[in-house]
Amino acid sequence: MKLQPGESVYLKSNIKTPGFSSIPIQSELEVKYDTRYFAESSSSNPDAYSRLILDVLRGRSANFVRSDELIRAWEIFTPVLHQIDEENNRPHIYKVGSRGPDAADKFFVEKSGYLRNDAYIWEDGNICRRTTPEEQKSDGAILKVAFEKFATNGRIDLNGFIGAAVSSGEGFKTMAEAQTAFDTIDKDGDGHICFKEFYEFLDTA
Repeated sequence: MKLQPGESVYLKSNIKTPGFSSIPIQSELEVKYDTRYFAESSSSNPDAYSRLILDVLRGRSANFVRSDELIRAWEIFTPVLHQIDEENNRPHIYKVGSRGPDAADKFFVEKSGYLRNDAYIWEDGNICRRTTPEEQKSDGAILKVAFEKFATNGRIDLNGFIGAAVSSGEGFKTMAEAQTAFDTIDKDGDGHICFKEFYEFLDTA
C-alpha cells in the first residue's frame, strides 16, 4: 500500500514470464487512485487532512479514534519514545518514493528468514522488474534453436522468419502482417536477416 502523495494499492503475485521463458516472476495487480478515479475528471483526490478537517466541520467522528483508544496508544508508545530519546536512536534514511530502508529487509531476514526477490524492484516510485542474466541467456537459447532450424548460412528469408517466429511461440494474424514485420527488420532490403536482427525484433516485440 502506498500513501500520499500518490495513493495506490498493489498485490504481488507469481506469474509466468511473458514471451518465451517459463521462469516464474513476480508481478502486481494494482489500483492507482489518480489514474483509476481521477484520470477523466477535472477534480483531484483531496489530501487526507483536508478530508479530516471537513469531517470536523461536519461533526462526523467515524474517521477518528475514540478517547480511550488514544489513551491506550500513548500508554504503549510513550515508553518507546522515551527509549528513543535516552538511547539517542536515529531513524534509517531512505530515498523518497523507494520501498524504504535497506535495514528493513535485513530485519525481516533475521526475524523470519524471508528472502526478498531482488529481480522485483521499485524504481523512483514505479514498480518494475530487473531481468536476470540467466533469463536473458535462456530466452536467447530458445530463439537461437528456432532460428537455426530455418537458417541457411546463418540467415533466414521471409518464410524462415515466419517459421522461426512460430517455433518461438510468436505468430502473425496475416501474411501481410508478417511481411511488414520482416521488412522492418530487413533494413538493407536483401530479403534475408541474421539472428541478431531476429532476436532484437522478438525481444522488443
